[in-house]
Amino acid sequence: MPSVKSPKAKVRARREPILGAVPPRLRRKAVPRKGGRPWKTRTYSTSETEHLGRLAGRAARGGEIFALSGELGAGKTCFVRGLAAGLGASSLEVHSPTFVFVHEYSGRLRLAHADLFRLESASACHTLGLADYLNEGTILAVEWAEKAESELPVDCLGVELSHRGRHVRDIRFQTYGVSSAAFLIRFRRLAHRLARVSRVAPTMQRTSDLRSRQRKT
Repeated sequence: MPSVKSPKAKVRARREPILGAVPPRLRRKAVPRKGGRPWKTRTYSTSETEHLGRLAGRAARGGEIFALSGELGAGKTCFVRGLAAGLGASSLEVHSPTFVFVHEYSGRLRLAHADLFRLESASACHTLGLADYLNEGTILAVEWAEKAESELPVDCLGVELSHRGRHVRDIRFQTYGVSSAAFLIRFRRLAHRLARVSRVAPTMQRTSDLRSRQRKT
């Protein structure tokens, strides 16, 4: 008597050959990016935006990909400058690449900074060699990342910056996989811990000054 497959087994039998036949490069294009729950924050100065990038550099462990987007002057390079500082590299050297598309900076981890603003077409992105920076010893930060979407892995961290005033910026962090989600958890915990310290420190100092004055009297 012939065996009867369950409906679920039939579904698996149909799906597996289809996915297996799609090359990895085309699979990134075919599969839509479904992100997790985003985290939104707001900065009120360029120094705050840079500080946020510095925290991201401190939270990075290697292999993170920052896909930055936003209009001109939104603070993408400012964020990368802080990212370099958080990795122990010289933030003073960070600027938008002029004659080359990618700059490298040495710190605790290597930082590869790509600015694709002048890229004529998205199809030319594959000539930049971004795949060479996809390893555990490198942090890759890509400005105007929408032009390189077909070249970047699905699991990256989207960083969208938008104007809300002369110096005010809304920043939206969006995860697209397990690694980027794990990074965002570390990043938020670090930011919240330092925020608590910054709030508690003045109170502790005032308490210490009060006790000092009481001892003198």
